[in-house]
Amino acid sequence: MASANTPTICQGCEVTVLKQEADPFPPEEIMTVVERAKEGDVDAFWRLVEPFQQCLYVTAYSMLRNAGDAEEVVQETMLKALKHLDQLKDGHRFRGWLMTIATNEARMIMRKGMKEVSFEDDAEWDPKIFSLRDYADWKDVPSDALERKEVWEAVHRAMQSLSPACREVFVLRDVQHFTVPEVADILAINEDKVSVRLHRARLQMRDLLAPLFREPLSPWIPMKMMADMSAIMIHRLVSCKKVLREISSYIDGEVNPDLRARIEEHLKYCRRCKLVLNTTRKILYLVADDKVLIPPFAIKGRQIPH
Repeated sequence: MASANTPTICQGCEVTVLKQEADPFPPEEIMTVVERAKEGDVDAFWRLVEPFQQCLYVTAYSMLRNAGDAEEVVQETMLKALKHLDQLKDGHRFRGWLMTIATNEARMIMRKGMKEVSFEDDAEWDPKIFSLRDYADWKDVPSDALERKEVWEAVHRAMQSLSPACREVFVLRDVQHFTVPEVADILAINEDKVSVRLHRARLQMRDLLAPLFREPLSPWIPMKMMADMSAIMIHRLVSCKKVLREISSYIDGEVNPDLRARIEEHLKYCRRCKLVLNTTRKILYLVADDKVLIPPFAIKGRQIPH
């Protein structure tokens, strides 16, 4: 456990705090800058793209785990954005538009390096595969641990274990914090597919990272869980299977008030589901910090052909 003086991530994990990408321009200015860039003002174009170079690199590196390939994605994204800026219909969507280009570039590189790669992964989710392996609680993660090599490597091994379809959704939603509708728009898929892939990715990441962060399992936990099941039945609560299916939607605040109340009542009695919820939340805290995703990175120069 971290000392009292060491900042920790997700201590208690009762709420979810997601790092949002700061908007580099006030709403009233962004359209003016976009229009100037469309008219050929390269300085205005650089004002648009510079704030997003890091997030483009983080996304590309998280998908490809190769520094050279990630840099290539950033460069190609900038060139194509400059060339096709006239196709941008809504300046307020500029970041999402850039990310669409970057994601497509990363996909092309992945296809070149693999004989068969599919970005379709919508088989029925089986909770026995992704959520029922490890019920030990996780220790709080000291913030300075994010810079440790073993944490960085473990996160990337886990992310590379995800299918390409789940990985790109996880990166866009939980690393870059686009909304579900925005992710659907970037990937040109429907929102239901985004939600299914995100849910699967979160629970897979939880299981894959558990050995690094879990606390020792109490020998009394299984017997406590048996008592939990009796309480759940007595109070006629929503089932564990239903709760586990809705964990991601619950975390994101996307369940209706009635179901949310039923889930919260269930969590009062079920240690198993509570542990799954809290450790999944810790995953979101973990990947919200760039330090755990890439080594130190600085883009050199600002060279765009005229």
